[in-house]
Amino acid sequence: MSKRKAKTPRNQARAAQPKEARILAMLRKPRGATTAEMMKAMGYASHSVRSVLSNLRRFAEIKIERTFDTKRGFVYRAPSKSEGK
Repeated sequence: MSKRKAKTPRNQARAAQPKEARILAMLRKPRGATTAEMMKAMGYASHSVRSVLSNLRRFAEIKIERTFDTKRGFVYRAPSKSEGK
């Protein structure tokens, strides 16, 4: 017999992935993060970064704010754990 792991809800499994956790840590800093900064830190292409942001929004139900900075471009931020989702 093979041992199977218990299934977890989809949003909990997605929220636990390391790549998303690393990007979420960048988003929770007061300064936030741009797509270019996340690409450089993770070694990802821009479409991969946008995919991770989408997964955080959809499956982990984390609110991500986007603002425009004249020097940095679009900056993404997520509320810290103390502020809630």
